[in-house]
Amino acid sequence: MTVDQTGNIYVADSYNHRIQKFTSAGVWLAGWGSLGSGAGQFNYPWSVAVDSSGAVYVADKDNHRIQKFTGNGTWLASWGGVGAAPGQFSGPTAVVVDSSNNVYVTDTGNNRIQKFTSAGVWLASWGAYGSGGGQLNLPWALAVGGGKVYVADTENDRLQIFRPMSVTKPFATIQHFSATTLVPGETLTAVGLGQDSDATPEVAAYEWRVDDVVLGTSATFTRTAEAFSAGTHTLTLRVRDGEGEYSDPVSRQVYVSAPSTIQWGMLLYLDGDYGDGGKLASAYSEMIADLLRSFNNPLVRIAVQVDGPKFNDTRRFWIDPATNGHPAQLNEIPNVQEQAMDDPAALTDFVRWGQGILHAPHYYLAIANHGQGFQGIAWDQMSGTDAYLTVAELHQALSAPGVAPIDILHLDACSMDLLELAYELRQQVRVLIASQYRSWSFFAYDIYAKDVQAEITPVGLAQRIMRDYADLAKSYGYPFTIAALNVQRTEPVLTAVDQLAVHLNALVANGQLSRAQLTAIRQQSQTFDSNGDLVNNELDWYVDLLDWVRQVKLNVPQAAVAAQLVLDELELPAPGGLILAQEARSGELPSTSDKLYADL
Repeated sequence: MTVDQTGNIYVADSYNHRIQKFTSAGVWLAGWGSLGSGAGQFNYPWSVAVDSSGAVYVADKDNHRIQKFTGNGTWLASWGGVGAAPGQFSGPTAVVVDSSNNVYVTDTGNNRIQKFTSAGVWLASWGAYGSGGGQLNLPWALAVGGGKVYVADTENDRLQIFRPMSVTKPFATIQHFSATTLVPGETLTAVGLGQDSDATPEVAAYEWRVDDVVLGTSATFTRTAEAFSAGTHTLTLRVRDGEGEYSDPVSRQVYVSAPSTIQWGMLLYLDGDYGDGGKLASAYSEMIADLLRSFNNPLVRIAVQVDGPKFNDTRRFWIDPATNGHPAQLNEIPNVQEQAMDDPAALTDFVRWGQGILHAPHYYLAIANHGQGFQGIAWDQMSGTDAYLTVAELHQALSAPGVAPIDILHLDACSMDLLELAYELRQQVRVLIASQYRSWSFFAYDIYAKDVQAEITPVGLAQRIMRDYADLAKSYGYPFTIAALNVQRTEPVLTAVDQLAVHLNALVANGQLSRAQLTAIRQQSQTFDSNGDLVNNELDWYVDLLDWVRQVKLNVPQAAVAAQLVLDELELPAPGGLILAQEARSGELPSTSDKLYADL
């Protein structure tokens, strides 16, 4: 039954196949209907609702329709019919109206909710048979209020809460994008997903455009490097639903390299303008000397910008490898002005210059200095004690016009292995190498240059560099963490984390999990120093995501499935998951006199 704005009561008299109307005191006012399928007749009217204008809506269950009447029973309209298409029903059992006079119906046999205008124009549908979140098994009763829709999910023995849906276009997602940089011989593969908010989740058509020319009409798009001209190209996807409506376009960029005699350009952004008495600058000088002694890989060229603690001591040069008995050659750019290494424009300018000098199909960029993930990297004391490249500025620098994508970004500093940071760089970077904790100032770029072999992939090279770093840390007996991340997998990882968080929040709201239990899981999970006290404990902000999710899966059985989805995204076999490779060693921190921290 329902009550109108004047207090009158309407009752669905189901087995008498009629609607009855009473005053608030129970005095009979009117009744209408009889068994049948004609206008104004019913076959088990199961629910009744009244809108703000006084119009009455009836869920005519076994006639599989909604009928609309005046407050006194004059027939106005009906819609529906048996079926599973949008606007059709299989045994509608409940009807309610919101404050905007939109009509919601439990389409029970189809295990979904449908939404209409007051005139019966179909707006949206959601739900499908199942027991997962948002799925239904005989939805029966329905209510709206407070901006939410409440559904009695009968056979699943639960109540589900939804936000009201409105008319929306389908939307497109690029789920997989194989490379942001293509070299001759490689093929770009992009996989799209189209989704529709209405009752038909399938899409009718896919449309891939390259630089505004349609070149693909299926969910998967492939194109060889040779089919592109050299330079940056924009790949755009949109989808069309069964009603003929197109999604908004989504785009990704791919940089296509011209043929080159070398395979990798190493870009070294070395910030020694730090308040450490010149120790970082000295370490860089030693490393450059090692490069000049040992660099002989013809597949690699190296561009360097190094800044020391003095004014006007910024240097910029490139290094050619030793060949035919000739030593490696340092080619200096004269009269380089003092560079503020914390300025994103300085990083952009260096990367543009280095890519222009080296002209390689693949680029490795190392930024070496002090790091603190939630703040950034590359402190420059000439600019001030709190001057550094923020995460947003890293994104700004590497997404500037004229900067080709970076295949490997090595943040050679402490505490830079954050999922949030990787997410910000997902459009510009393919693989991120970083440490979760203390980073040691090995700066072994002479060793990393030797790792480049013919046809090595970015993933393969990142894994070699990571192992080199781990071997050096082990040789000193130092504790360390190092990982190589597939940055382009950060979006599905964060989606899975969000879904786990929503699930945990729902368990708390429903009394199935306490906040004290969540706090205990947080305290049991591996943390990394964020406050500079050199102790890993619950006071630190940095939590090892992999360990925390494993703890959730172990300690909260109701969230095990959602937790496993996150673990799958993190640990799919390379190169499928976020974590391409990782290595760590525990132990006591040595004194800073034994070996310089990158993070002092």
